[in-house]
Amino acid sequence: MHTDSDRRRFAKFIVAHAPLDESCWIWTGACTGGYGSFGVGSRTDGSARTMPAHRFAWEAYRGNINGMWVLHKCDVKLCVRPNHLYLGTHADNTRDAVERGQMARQKGSTNGRSKLNETQAAEIYTRTRNGESPLRLSREFDVARTTVNAIKEGRTWTHCTRPARIAVAKDLGA
Repeated sequence: MHTDSDRRRFAKFIVAHAPLDESCWIWTGACTGGYGSFGVGSRTDGSARTMPAHRFAWEAYRGNINGMWVLHKCDVKLCVRPNHLYLGTHADNTRDAVERGQMARQKGSTNGRSKLNETQAAEIYTRTRNGESPLRLSREFDVARTTVNAIKEGRTWTHCTRPARIAVAKDLGA
């Protein structure tokens, strides 16, 4: 899979402590998005490519990845120590990040990109359900019409529109 030359070059970019120590092996080479990045293959035969250093470490020391993700047990993006890595899915990676507080789901106004707050979203929900035009409301609140429709249909801002949805359902005799 990877050549001995690739493995030797890879080892030059690792800062490792004593072999019996369980600390991370820190990648000191190129980085992309906070993760190590390593070039493999040959330019002469056209097989040259760049890959995440932790993925190379897994393949070089453990074997084939078979389409899986290589995840960190230690939460250190620059760690390439094989026994600090494990295979998982994208869903595993997302779940781990949320559980470890690295990817908190930011709902509503706590999301820095939000133009609305909870009161406004609840108002949009109620007003669209009472027949007001999503286009008119999108202009009034300076948001996209798709945002207004997503609130109206209960696809977003559900954490603050639930009471209004229940009230509307009762009014409709549901």
